[in-house]
Amino acid sequence: MDPRRGDDGFARRREPRTGPLLVAFYVLLGLALLRIMVVLIGAALLIRPVSACPACFRECIAIRRPWLARLAPWCEWRWCPHCGWQGPARATDRGAE
Repeated sequence: MDPRRGDDGFARRREPRTGPLLVAFYVLLGLALLRIMVVLIGAALLIRPVSACPACFRECIAIRRPWLARLAPWCEWRWCPHCGWQGPARATDRGAE
């Protein structure tokens, strides 16, 4: 009997071999996501707490950005009314200000 034929005499369909391809795809996808997470965590750690403007060294004002508060609650947006500088800063303790 021909091994390529089934019990009924018709040719069997070969199943595609996607197992190793899917494993490679998921491994590469996992590595890409891990890389993105490491970059985002590193960028978050680089943000320093700021109460004075880095350009003119005067007091900055915290600006409310609802999307930033939901996305990164440890981060806030600061603005200097004297020179116009604006940028991210690590949120400081509310009782200290």
